[in-house]
Amino acid sequence: MKPESCEKCGSNLETRREGSTEGAFCKNCGWSVVTTYVAPIQLDEISYEVRVTNGDPHNKNHIKAVAHASGVHFLSARNLLKQDDPLVFKGEARKVVELRRDLQEAGLRLDIRPKFPY
Repeated sequence: MKPESCEKCGSNLETRREGSTEGAFCKNCGWSVVTTYVAPIQLDEISYEVRVTNGDPHNKNHIKAVAHASGVHFLSARNLLKQDDPLVFKGEARKVVELRRDLQEAGLRLDIRPKFPY
């Protein structure tokens, strides 16, 4: 939404976004218009692959982070890290954002395919 002029009094409007609600509000007379805002990531239907490029199968932080992302137990995560180009997650963008943060905090570098725009 772009601030324009108030339909009632002609004053400038202020745009506000809170969660999934977005609106234009007149500070002068109180007129407003509100609509639903859906973030692009919420509409993204692409299935992304998250791969680890520097995982160490002897590093407990790496193993724990991969176990969490992959939904597997510790030993399976360690075996996954022994692979070349291990796929640790495949799924929707919203989950990739969360897992990317956790994996990077553990010191892992990632390759997300296709190119991840968020």
